[in-house]
Amino acid sequence: MNNVQIKQVLETLGTYLDTEITYTICTNPDQPLSITYLSNNRCYQIARDKQGIVEHFSDIETASTAIKSALSQAY
Repeated sequence: MNNVQIKQVLETLGTYLDTEITYTICTNPDQPLSITYLSNNRCYQIARDKQGIVEHFSDIETASTAIKSALSQAY
């Protein structure tokens, strides 16, 4: 995924304020990455499922950077 695609996913997730939606990226089956917008906290949660790492970001820019970093480590 490129930076524009990542930001589009984040923007889309942020529009569903009354619903919790999780988007999972599985470029490497051993390291899936889940992205959730938590409307009650107004933040993006990024979870590296098999590693048990969960991070929270309050804006699209920092969340996007974290996703790019996680995806680059998945290879």
